[in-house]
Amino acid sequence: MALLLLVSISLVLFITSIQTTTHTQAWCHPEQRATLIKLKQGFNTTELQSWNSSTDCCTWDGVTCDKQTGLVTALDLSDRSISGELNLLLFNLSSLQHLNLAYNNFNNNPLPQSGFEQLINLTHLNLSNAGFGGQVLIGMSVLKNLISLDLSTYFYGISLSSLYLHDPGLETLLTNLTKLEILLLDGVNISSNGSTWGNAISRFGQNLQELSMQGCSLTGPIDTSLIQLKQLKLLRLDNNFLNRTFPVIFANYSSLTILSLSSCGLKGYLPNEIFHHANLTELDLSNNPWLSGQLPKFTKGSILQQLYLSVTNFTGPIPESIRNLQYLSILDLSESSFNGEVPGTVANLTRLTHLYLWGNRFTGMIPMFLFSHPSLSELLLSENQFSGYLLEFSNVSSTLEVIDLGTNNIQGGVPISIFRSHCLSHQITSLELEVLDLGNNRIVNRFPYWLGNLENLRVLVLRSNMFYGNISEMEIKITRKNSFFPMLKILDISSNRFGGTLPKNFFVNLKAMMSASKTSSLTISYELNSYQGMDLSYYQNSVTITYKGLSFDMENSLGIFSSLDLSNNDFSGKISEEIGQLELLNLLNLSHNALNGSIPPQFGNLEQLESLDLSYNQLSGHIPQELTFLTFLASLNLSYNNLIGEIPQARQFSTFSNDSYLGNLGLCGSPLWMQCTTIPSSLLNVLPSNYSSTDLIEIAVPIGLGFGVGFAFVIWALLLWDNGRKCFDYKVDRFYFLHMYQS
Repeated sequence: MALLLLVSISLVLFITSIQTTTHTQAWCHPEQRATLIKLKQGFNTTELQSWNSSTDCCTWDGVTCDKQTGLVTALDLSDRSISGELNLLLFNLSSLQHLNLAYNNFNNNPLPQSGFEQLINLTHLNLSNAGFGGQVLIGMSVLKNLISLDLSTYFYGISLSSLYLHDPGLETLLTNLTKLEILLLDGVNISSNGSTWGNAISRFGQNLQELSMQGCSLTGPIDTSLIQLKQLKLLRLDNNFLNRTFPVIFANYSSLTILSLSSCGLKGYLPNEIFHHANLTELDLSNNPWLSGQLPKFTKGSILQQLYLSVTNFTGPIPESIRNLQYLSILDLSESSFNGEVPGTVANLTRLTHLYLWGNRFTGMIPMFLFSHPSLSELLLSENQFSGYLLEFSNVSSTLEVIDLGTNNIQGGVPISIFRSHCLSHQITSLELEVLDLGNNRIVNRFPYWLGNLENLRVLVLRSNMFYGNISEMEIKITRKNSFFPMLKILDISSNRFGGTLPKNFFVNLKAMMSASKTSSLTISYELNSYQGMDLSYYQNSVTITYKGLSFDMENSLGIFSSLDLSNNDFSGKISEEIGQLELLNLLNLSHNALNGSIPPQFGNLEQLESLDLSYNQLSGHIPQELTFLTFLASLNLSYNNLIGEIPQARQFSTFSNDSYLGNLGLCGSPLWMQCTTIPSSLLNVLPSNYSSTDLIEIAVPIGLGFGVGFAFVIWALLLWDNGRKCFDYKVDRFYFLHMYQS
C-alpha cells in the first residue's frame, strides 16, 4: 500500500513537472510579443490572424521560439501578401537566427539604412522576391554567423526589383561572412568583372556549397581563383556576359549536382567531361548559340535528370547510349543542329516526361513508341525533317498532354489510335492531351471528329495540310455527344480544303470560349507552377497564330488567349450567329472563303476581340453598328467583299485605315475618299446581289491598262517625233493665245 502511494505521488510530481516545463517553454517574452504586434500593425496584410496579443506569441503562425528561453529565434513571414515598409522594430528581435520575408511586396522600398547589424545571431536571411529596391546595405556585412543569404530578385528570367550592389560592392559585403554556405543573389545588379567578383567569392573556399548569381550583369572571364570552391554543389550564372569558352575549372567540381550557364555567351567546343560528372543531376547550357559540341557516349551509372542544350550549335545524332540515362526526365535539344533519326533506345528512358527536339534536322519516321511511353507528357518534334506516315499502334499513353508534330513532311492520315481511350481494369482512362499541333505537314484526311472526345484538349492546330471534306457533317457528330471540344481555347484549321457551311452546333459547344456566366461551373485558369519553388513548367505552350496578316508564336496561350482561325478554306453559306456567343474570343479569322450574307450583329458581343478578319469573301449588306462596341479591336480587315453603306465612325473604327475596306465598291465615309453624300443613289441599286468586288477588278484592270498604254504612247511621240512635238507646241500656244491672253 505504501509502495502504491509512493508511486502515485511520484507520478503526480512528474506530470506537474512536465506541465510546468511545458508552460515555461510555451510563453514568449512580453516585450517581443509587443514588438511582433506592432510589426503586424505596420504591415498591410489580411493574414497573420493568429497574431493576437492575448495569446502566446510562440504559438503564432510563422513564429518559432527557443524551447529553453522562450526567445523568438525564427520568423517566417514568406508569401503572406505583405506590403508597405519594413518597420525598424523588427531589429529589436536580436535573438533571431532565421528571418524569411520572401515573396511579399514591399513596393520597391529601400532596405532600412540601419538595423541589420543588430541581428548578430542571424544564420539564415531570406529577402528574395520581397519587393525591396535600392542599395544592399553594409550592415549585412557584420552578420558573421550567416550560413545562408538569399537576396534574389529574379523570377522566371526577369528581375523583379531594383536591388543593386555598387557602393559597397560585392567584395565589401562578403568580407566578414566567412561561414556562408549558400549565397543566392539572382537579379541583384552587381556589374562586376570576372576577377573582382571571382576573388570575392573564392574566399569562401571549401565552405560554399550553393552559388546562384543569375542576371547580375557579371562579365568574364571566369577567374581561376574559383577553383578553390571544391565543395560547390549548385552553380547558376545564367544571363550574364561571360562571353568566353566553357570554363574548364567547372569540370573539376566533383561535388557539383546542378550547373546552369544559360544565356552567358559561351563559345567554343564543350568538353565531354562535363557530361560524366558522377553527381550531376541538372545541366543547362541553353541559349548559347556559339557553343558547339556533340552528345557523348553516355556511361552507365549516370544520375542526370535534366539536360538543356537548346539554342546551341550542337550537332550530330542522339547516341544509342542515351538509354544509360535512366533517371532523365527532361531532354531539351530544341533549336540546335542535331540530326539523324531518333534512336529506339529512347524508349528505355522510363522516367522521361518532357522531350523537346523541335527546330533541328532530325529525319526518318516519327517513332511511334513515343505515343506509348509510360511517363511522357510533352512531346515537341516540330520544325524537323521527319517524313513518312503516322502508323496505328496499341497501348496509347494516358500521360501525354502536348503533342507538336508541326512543320515536318508527315503524310497520310491521322491515326485514331493516338487519341483512342483505352480500358484499364474495366475503367475508361482517356488521354490527357491538352495541346495537339499537326500544322504545316502534308496530312491528307477528313476532319478527325474523334478529337472532340478529348475533354482536356485546349489547343488544336491542323493548319497548312491537305485536310478536306464537308465540315458541316460535324453537326451529326455533335448531336450524338453530350460535349464536344469542351475545353478548346485555340482552334486553327486554316489553309486546308474544308468546305460546306459552318456548323452551328459546333460553336455552341465551345464552352471554354464563352464567358463564365454561360459555362456554369466551367472555369479555365492559367497558373505558373510552384512559384516559390521555381519549379515551373518548361514548356511555355507556344502556338503559331495569324494576327494582322502576320504569323507569330503566341506563348503562355493556355487559358489566357482564345482564337478561331478557319481562313483559307472553301467554306460557304452564311456566318453562324452562334459565333457571337464566344465572348472570350481574342482573334477571329474567316478570311479567304466563300461566305455570303451579312456580318452577324451578334459579333458585337465579342467584347474581348482584338483581331477580326473577314476579307476575301462574298459578304454583303451594311457593317453592323454593333461592331463599334468592340473596344479592344486593334485589327480589322473587311476588304474584298460586297459591303455597302456608311462605315461606322464610333470608338475603334476611327482608328482603321483604307486597308480595312479595300475592294468594297458600295462603302463610303471616312477613311475612304468617297463620302456618302457624293455616292450616286442609283449605284447601290445597280449592283446585283451576287456581285463580287473581284468582278470590278476584272473590269478595272484592263481599262486602266488601256489608258496607261495610250498615255505612254502620247508621251513617247512627244519625246521622239520632232514634227509631232512642233505641232503639239503650236496647238497649245494657239489655245493659250485665244482663250487666255485675249480674255
